[in-house]
Amino acid sequence: MYTDIEKAILDKLLSHGYVGRKHTPEDNIPKGFPKHMYEEVRKALKSLVREGLVLQHPTAHGMDVALNKERTSEIKEILGVDW
Repeated sequence: MYTDIEKAILDKLLSHGYVGRKHTPEDNIPKGFPKHMYEEVRKALKSLVREGLVLQHPTAHGMDVALNKERTSEIKEILGVDW
């Protein structure tokens, strides 16, 4: 089962279109969450990377993340969306 924070991260990445080759810096993921939750958000992101739902992309400015293109249908199922 996925936590609310993990679902919120997946939703954020999906709604912004960060899937496959379009990615965003890891440091952008906690933005929009309350500051006292930043560490929890980072841990949830690492958990999603371990599960393979989120992929990391090394760049010149640091690590970027995006949803795993091959698992988007599973991600949409987790979030309960069908678009």
